[in-house]
Amino acid sequence: MKYVLLYLIIGFLLYIYCLFSDKLKVIDQGTIGSSLLFKLIIIPGWLVFWPLLFYKRIKLKQHDTNPS
Repeated sequence: MKYVLLYLIIGFLLYIYCLFSDKLKVIDQGTIGSSLLFKLIIIPGWLVFWPLLFYKRIKLKQHDTNPS
């Protein structure tokens, strides 16, 4: 049970970081121009799928620094 809570806490902290640093728009282009209500609605999905979203962010960052 404590590992599930840790997993959710990490996901929530990453969500807050991405929300306030505008990285949410980079990871999910659907949030561009969206309301605060929409950004609150996607929190449960973010908490569950944060490893995939974090992986996507790392891949996007690598692609931006090493264009082929």
